[in-house]
Amino acid sequence: MLRVLFFDLNSYFASVEQQLRPELRGRPIGIVPMRTDSTCCIAASVEAKAVGVKTGTGVREARALCPGIRLVVSRPQEYVKMHHRVREAVETCIPIAAMRSVDEGVCRLGLGERDRASGEALAMRIKGAIRARIGDVLRCSIGLAPNELLAKIGTDMRKPDGLMTIEHADLPEVLYELELTDLPGIAKRMRARLDRVGIRSVRDLCALSEDELGRAWGSVVGRRWWYWLRGQEVVMPRVRRHTIGHQHVLAPKMRTDEGARAVAFRLLHKAAARARHEGYAARALWVGVRPEDLPGMDPLGGGSDGSGSEGSAGAGSAGFGRWGPRLGSWEQVVPLGPGCVDTGAMARALAGAWSRRPPTRPKWVGVTLIGLIERDMTLALFEPERVDEALSAAMDRINTRYGRNAVYYASMHSARAQRVGGIAFNVVPDLALPDAVG
Repeated sequence: MLRVLFFDLNSYFASVEQQLRPELRGRPIGIVPMRTDSTCCIAASVEAKAVGVKTGTGVREARALCPGIRLVVSRPQEYVKMHHRVREAVETCIPIAAMRSVDEGVCRLGLGERDRASGEALAMRIKGAIRARIGDVLRCSIGLAPNELLAKIGTDMRKPDGLMTIEHADLPEVLYELELTDLPGIAKRMRARLDRVGIRSVRDLCALSEDELGRAWGSVVGRRWWYWLRGQEVVMPRVRRHTIGHQHVLAPKMRTDEGARAVAFRLLHKAAARARHEGYAARALWVGVRPEDLPGMDPLGGGSDGSGSEGSAGAGSAGFGRWGPRLGSWEQVVPLGPGCVDTGAMARALAGAWSRRPPTRPKWVGVTLIGLIERDMTLALFEPERVDEALSAAMDRINTRYGRNAVYYASMHSARAQRVGGIAFNVVPDLALPDAVG
């Protein structure tokens, strides 16, 4: 029995640009965060992918692989707007149970839609609705399956513009054509871990018992996989946000101590406003800088909801131990007390940490609020704290009414016009926030 329909918009950022700009259609394009040869493609069109350009490909390499590639500076706000148009199109056919990212969503099939013919007819209606309401360029792959994991896997098996149905009778043999890293949640590190215990193929994975999978993962996640691979559903625990943050690859003119500092405060303003908007207070702040010559640096920048590590501030003892140091970079975790929502207090903590940073030529900077708790669990006790929190709330109201950075702290002045943050792959920015996207 089919229970889930999963849709995945193909080459989303690049396809949105091609949909909005007819001159880009049919051409290989790469989406970049800024115009510089030192950055990389954060997305690539179907045509560019066909010659080997993919997410993370450096600009110089992209030009070597595809001399005719057109590099387009990203427009995050347009991608979020199109996300909402896609949602409206899909929901003319079936309610969306949840959006898993800016370009992926999951729908629960009704009782009359769970056989193969009805499910596939629904999938074609969704494709038609997107085509009719948006255009012919933006396309999606759709997976139908007994559970969400298998439906998502199905979308990846038929790209671009595909339709894949996985029924109980097809399992597990239909999965054997895949590599382990084709499965969601199994990246290089997990692949190496599985290899160490003798799991080298999807066939090996499917042959293990529930207990063996639990031991392979070292957690209950492995046991869940046993049920997922057999087409069963698992009730998942409610996920609560623990971090809110942003990271950014600096434009060449900003690769100075002053420029990086201003961008760090700009990122902090974004994260603090987001935390207040979503009803969270932070117990600590992480800040990190990576220099130009650091090998293996994440080239993407963009939005983030959980990268970072522990620095010399000793975050492990404060209960944030997973934030571990990275070789060659500078990073610190600064406690913010039992729960902070005030941008001014966070800025003072960031300034104190920054004053201890050794001199380098920075290329990347990130700021993340960690140890989040729900706002109603903490209240300011003293009058100065209440005044500061009221000031931050007033700044939010002014910026919402008059536009991004209508008022801000002077520490970010030279970076106020910088486009920072981007779109995290697992988070859809809320356009109600004036600074939600770069």
